[in-house]
Amino acid sequence: MTPTISSFSFLKRREGSHIKYWIRIFNIQIRPLSLPTKDLPFQAGEQVILDIGKANLGDKTLIDALSPAVKAIEAAEKEGKALAAALADFEQAARKGTESTKDMLAKMGRASRLGERTIDHQDAGATACYFILRSLASAMSR
Repeated sequence: MTPTISSFSFLKRREGSHIKYWIRIFNIQIRPLSLPTKDLPFQAGEQVILDIGKANLGDKTLIDALSPAVKAIEAAEKEGKALAAALADFEQAARKGTESTKDMLAKMGRASRLGERTIDHQDAGATACYFILRSLASAMSR
């Protein structure tokens, strides 16, 4: 079953600009999961988020979790790793990307209004993204 916007209607009642990204990323049709990465939704989802939000790596957003994860799974494919190993690399890269936001100054979203007070705090959007990606990787590796 392909998730649809109506499947995520509960998200519309939540605050936060990142919700529209998750609605779009999960609306992508998911085929049977395997490498090559063209069969996985992550690159397309990353592109959707980049197109909508205009954030870049280092802006202290969910992109700081998602982009390293996508790059890791692409690298794992090039190295010939099995799907489970590639997903482990994917999860680890997402975690490291999320943790790296502690040292960043927020340049996008609501947190950007706080200026230097955002330094030493992990980005909420990147953290939410990590939890979702970790859950996806766990479910897909079973």
